[in-house]
Amino acid sequence: MAILRAVLLCGLPIESLAIIMLMSVHFHIAELVTGIIGVAFIGWLLLASVVYECHANPDSAN
Repeated sequence: MAILRAVLLCGLPIESLAIIMLMSVHFHIAELVTGIIGVAFIGWLLLASVVYECHANPDSAN
């Protein structure tokens, strides 16, 4: 289950940005939209990593 979660968390942002890139061939998509989505995914992955580490190692919390 943890492997599936890791694949989904890491693969989803890359796939979403790839879809946006493919859509930009036919439609104009502002760089600001792509940048905001990229930053949101980075923040989401950072938060997921922190939450995972807190649940995986409860004794190492400060």
